Amino acid sequence: MSAPKLDQKISVLANQIAMYWDQITVGDLASGNSPITEYVLEENDGLGWKTIEDSLATTYIRANATPKKQY
Repeated sequence: MSAPKLDQKISVLANQIAMYWDQITVGDLASGNSPITEYVLEENDGLGWKTIEDSLATTYIRANATPKKQY
């Protein structure tokens, strides 16, 4: 896992991973002056990338995470 950017927060417990980030607003450089329609989170399970969340939520909690597995 790479280090989070300054606007991200990550909490890791024995069996839970929680990520929180600030909403990007239109007009910010990150938005390219376009409306944000969704945030997409993906993971690679060793067989390729798959979407695990696609919504406007700015929080993602992975309950029942496997200890010592890299996410």
